[in-house]
Amino acid sequence: CIRFYLNRALSDALHPTRTEPSVDKSEPTCQPRGISRAGKYFCGHLSSESDLHSEPYCGDTETLQTRLDGSHTPDGPTAHPNQKRAGHQERIRVVGTSERLIAATRRLRARVDTLSFGGAVSHVYNPLNYAKRPHHAYLREYGLGPKRVIYLGMNPGPFGMAQTGVPFGEISQVRDWLGLQAPVGRPEHENPKRPITGFDCTRSEVSGTRLWGAIAEHYGTPQRFFAHHFVANYCPLVFMEASGRNVTPDKLPQTERDPLFEACDAFLLDLVRILEPQWVVGVGRFATLRTEEVLHHAPIRIGQILHPSPANPRANRDWEGEVRKQLHEQGICRP
Repeated sequence: CIRFYLNRALSDALHPTRTEPSVDKSEPTCQPRGISRAGKYFCGHLSSESDLHSEPYCGDTETLQTRLDGSHTPDGPTAHPNQKRAGHQERIRVVGTSERLIAATRRLRARVDTLSFGGAVSHVYNPLNYAKRPHHAYLREYGLGPKRVIYLGMNPGPFGMAQTGVPFGEISQVRDWLGLQAPVGRPEHENPKRPITGFDCTRSEVSGTRLWGAIAEHYGTPQRFFAHHFVANYCPLVFMEASGRNVTPDKLPQTERDPLFEACDAFLLDLVRILEPQWVVGVGRFATLRTEEVLHHAPIRIGQILHPSPANPRANRDWEGEVRKQLHEQGICRP
């Protein structure tokens, strides 16, 4: 200690104008920069991984704010130093999952950007490029920690993720319920029949309205849902004809489909490695088939629910009730 203060005094004498750098302590240094209103949860604690995985899908979970309370974590006021150290390591691990998800999407973006498509497909949009700011906000906000269930969609819809960067991203649900909004750019080659206007888009994504609407109705807050669940898409690209008509990935020629699926398969493996789910549930048959193909050797249970698209006649007859029944029958959700 004496040596330290002698060196400090000598340094001050030689550099009298040196000042300590100012530190703004008004916010945590890892706080997101104002993209979403729920950013205050980013620096918090979560329960143990076993707690997260033991929660039933339809259970009445605690809010994330309660789970972040010190009395529920190893960092409580009476915690042993070793417990505090373990809690700090768990926080680093939990927060790190969202950054690993972002790294995985960057790898996926780079791979699919090298692909070319022809035939009936005249335009290809990649929201991971022009809508990456809200997409990264979604991952940072809600990609924290292990998840019990991943719901996997097929690819972005023209009025959902194509506009907002969020899977099944109906604008009102993303902005008002998820609390996310950020600037969105434009694709390099834009189809005038399907312009990208971001959060100013006036069209509705019916699939997203149904999916996020049902989740909001059941869970009440995003934090209660995302404590144990996550929603993602298998493929990040939007394919369309010159008329604006949507082309789904399974309708692509095999020579174009195979390299695309190879890139998307790798992303699905990354997603599972990072979030460590017990279940991957395909939203529709296509996502389920790809999940079965990719994860057939993995110790993960695979389920399927009815896709909420209005193009599916069954989805137009009490989609929410049908999905609830499917979740119960498969054991994903208890009655």
